[in-house]
Amino acid sequence: MLEEAAGISGLHARRHEAELRLRAAEQNLLRLEDVIGQLATQMDALKKQARQAIRYRTRRPASTQGRGHAVSPALARRQCELAEAEQAKNAAVRLVAERTGEQAEASTRQANISASCRPCVEAEARAAAGLQRLTMARDALEREEQRAATAWPSSTAGWSSSATTSSANGALPPTRRPR
Repeated sequence: MLEEAAGISGLHARRHEAELRLRAAEQNLLRLEDVIGQLATQMDALKKQARQAIRYRTRRPASTQGRGHAVSPALARRQCELAEAEQAKNAAVRLVAERTGEQAEASTRQANISASCRPCVEAEARAAAGLQRLTMARDALEREEQRAATAWPSSTAGWSSSATTSSANGALPPTRRPR
């Protein structure tokens, strides 16, 4: 209720939304790191296969040299797979760089917004505190007024009617007259 009176509930909602977007960006970065790790694993396996193919090609016996065309398609296929894996890795690295830049920009924007909101939040907090003090003072005055109103008729029992009438008009309390 105080937040609504001070007008800061909207700031809390915007801050919560910014925190949710930041968490989502962090989750996206974690997913990208996983994809990069998987691509790196695949690339390592393809590099290993390419090295094995090169080793096989250099070590094969001379009798199979004439059949080089039978081995070349497998090697060409592996090299093609390796090139595709390199392209996929490069694309993933570019995507991670873009997402990291976007996340950094979002963090910067959030920090700027938080910094620009800080004086407003502090002013609203001061205003809310002042409002609370005024509300408490008003409540205390109302209680005092009610206490005085309930105490006033009992203390005027021995007074004359003209004195009671003048006090109702805002005059000072009358002095007691003996009967």
